[in-house]
Amino acid sequence: MTQPYIHVRGATTSICRRTNFRKAFLAPWHPLVNEIWLFALADAARITRVSVHMSKLVVTHHHTDVTPSEPNLPEFARRLHSDVSCALNKLLADHRYDAPGQLWDGRAPHYLRLLDAPAQLSQFTYDYLNHVAAGLVERPQHMPGQQLEYGIWATEGLVVRRPPGLFDRSRPSEQLLPLAPSPEIMRLFEGDVHAAIHHMRKLAREGERAIRASRRWPALGAQRLKRIHPSDEPRTLAEARGQRVPTFRIGARGEIGRSQRIAASIETTAFRREHAETRLRRLEGEDELFPFGTYGQRVFHGAPVREPYEDALLAQPGPLLHEVLEELEQRPARSVDRAASLDEVRDDIVERAGEVVEASELDYREPDPEECDGEERPPAKTKHRSDRRPSWGENPRRLIVRRDARRGRPRKPRGSDPPSE
Repeated sequence: MTQPYIHVRGATTSICRRTNFRKAFLAPWHPLVNEIWLFALADAARITRVSVHMSKLVVTHHHTDVTPSEPNLPEFARRLHSDVSCALNKLLADHRYDAPGQLWDGRAPHYLRLLDAPAQLSQFTYDYLNHVAAGLVERPQHMPGQQLEYGIWATEGLVVRRPPGLFDRSRPSEQLLPLAPSPEIMRLFEGDVHAAIHHMRKLAREGERAIRASRRWPALGAQRLKRIHPSDEPRTLAEARGQRVPTFRIGARGEIGRSQRIAASIETTAFRREHAETRLRRLEGEDELFPFGTYGQRVFHGAPVREPYEDALLAQPGPLLHEVLEELEQRPARSVDRAASLDEVRDDIVERAGEVVEASELDYREPDPEECDGEERPPAKTKHRSDRRPSWGENPRRLIVRRDARRGRPRKPRGSDPPSE
């Protein structure tokens, strides 16, 4: 069973979710793929009042950074993923691909709580550069389609039109997708959005250089990227299951960061234990309160929750952007060593570049089988679904079936279906 997650308002979070079997459903195989994503993102943010900071599609998964104004982040993720799945299934079927039905894999979305400004600066930069780290393009601007960029923070937002024929007409014909810096980043830059944009772009350029230097092969390129088949899978191995999955990130270093990480770990363990014990007692008929930050039991079963503990780090509601701006207007900003924070983030990005590349690489090259050693994943044998030629003689270790009907769908013989009653 998935462990419960602490959901509170004002919790800046990075969301990630992967496609089924790591298929390339999110690749730019059609221009409408990116438009579907942006429209669904804008619609989910509008309905749930979630503030979006950055979002990127990376062929087999997405990275989206948000701050909820209410404790409803799972509802935002549900709407976003459901809309994208339905629209992409219809787009695949319309273009004679075999639609998967379930676009996303069976795991729940991964939520990573970003507790301070350095963690948010570092994670936003990582998510923004994930195309480069994955080996898809040399620069984020080379990705096909309309891409989100930090400069949108200083504008009203991005106008997104409804993709034709893929969403119900009850949805607005066009929507505004506003992007804004997170509250803690705005506090770090004392309300100066242009300074925030400048330094985020600078961190991205430095991270881009470090990532390119750590890659093992040249980028795939935009033209080859657009030719990826939706059913293709990367040659790189999937992440190992059963490992510890982090649920929070603290960017501060030194003794302060160490003490906060210990406190957050203790709080997470205590929350899960208290949640499980409360659930068992309520099943026995006792009227027990769930810990603050509980989502599923509160929303779907109407279970009451207690107030947050005063010393809570994760289960304490965070500030929203307008609250930070009002606070900065009413009193002078606290002295923050911005240069030191940026230096720490820059060092972290450069130090972790090799680790990020190793974890993010998506290899869609077609190498010669003889160049593979025993530790690498062997190249897959690609076969079309309507190809009648036998493949057992070749004995491939991996076989990817491209499920489209560009060669013509096989027709059913008459009388093959049982008569309807």
